[in-house]
Amino acid sequence: MSVKVMNAVFERYPNGGGEMLLALALADHASDDGTRVYPSIKALAEKTRQSERSVQYQLRRMQESGWLILVNAGNGGRSMHSEYRISLDWIKGAEIAPLEKGATDDANGANDSTKGRNPEQERVQPVAPANNRHRTINEPSGIVDAGAEKKPNGPCNRIARQLRAERNR
Repeated sequence: MSVKVMNAVFERYPNGGGEMLLALALADHASDDGTRVYPSIKALAEKTRQSERSVQYQLRRMQESGWLILVNAGNGGRSMHSEYRISLDWIKGAEIAPLEKGATDDANGANDSTKGRNPEQERVQPVAPANNRHRTINEPSGIVDAGAEKKPNGPCNRIARQLRAERNR
C-alpha cells in the first residue's frame, strides 16, 4: 500500500468518478515507486463497487492515457493476474492529459447538431396488425368447435375410453 501514490491520485488524477476510484484502488496495491500492481479484475471491481466490465474499460483507458503501464499480461488464466505499474513520470509530477470521452466532431462522429441521429432519414412506420399476414392466433383452450370432426382412435379419446371403462367397473 502506497500512501504517497494514493495522495498523488487524490490531488492530481485528471478524471473523477469510477475511474478515480479505480486509480485509488490501484495505488492502494502499488509500492511507493508505483510498481508491483497486480490485483485481479474481480478484486478491483469489488473494491470500487463497479462491474468487472467497467473496470476492464477503465484499465484500458488508463493504459491509453499513459498513466498505467502493463508490465505482464498474465496470460488470462486463473490466478494469472496482469501486472501493472503506475507511470513513474506521473508520480514525480508530470501531468497526464485526460482522454476525451465519446465521438468527436468529425465526418464519422456525432457533433452537437446531430447528437447521434440523422434528421434527413425517413421514419419507418410499423405495419398495422390487420395487414400483417404472419400473425399467430391464440384460441382459448377448452372450447370445441361443434362442426369439427372427431377422431375416434386419437390418443386422447383412447385414454378417455379407458378411464370411463374403469369407472364403470
